Amino acid sequence: MKRREIAVLACKLFSLYVAYRALIVLAGVAMTLASPKEQDAWLMDIASGIPLLLLILMGLILWFKSDWVATHLVLATKAHETDSAPNSGNLHPIAFSVLGVFVLTNVIPQVVGRGVSIHYEYPSPQYTLGEVLALPAVMAEFASLGTFLIMGVALILGARGSVGFLRIVRTAGLPQRTDVGE
Repeated sequence: MKRREIAVLACKLFSLYVAYRALIVLAGVAMTLASPKEQDAWLMDIASGIPLLLLILMGLILWFKSDWVATHLVLATKAHETDSAPNSGNLHPIAFSVLGVFVLTNVIPQVVGRGVSIHYEYPSPQYTLGEVLALPAVMAEFASLGTFLIMGVALILGARGSVGFLRIVRTAGLPQRTDVGE
């Protein structure tokens, strides 16, 4: 199995996971729609569906464009394309890239959902955006979500660097082999 085929399979599996997450979010959207509300709360109904739409979009992209996503996740070279047996050196970059996709599919709907809920928790005439973002709880939440966003992008874009770091951590403290040329 080639690295690209493994990446395509991983994308398809993650699209199924995203569909599962969308079903969970759908339950929350259904509860929001069914709950009693004020007359002008239609915007909240629409906004509560944005994370669901993002999950559906990500799931569709991962399923139908898995070949395109896999091409971008795996930097294919001719030497690696001819390998028929996967080894840890081939699979680690794919695993880190897929982990990055996993992190992003979890955090992007959270960022959008939290942004929408902040809009309703702190109405515009009473609070400016700067005042809301300066609140310690909001700052901490967005710092946490921002960290996950950065981590997801770094895992996708820097998969080879992550593998190098993993190799260093795995061999730290072990005696160095000097019989490389033998």
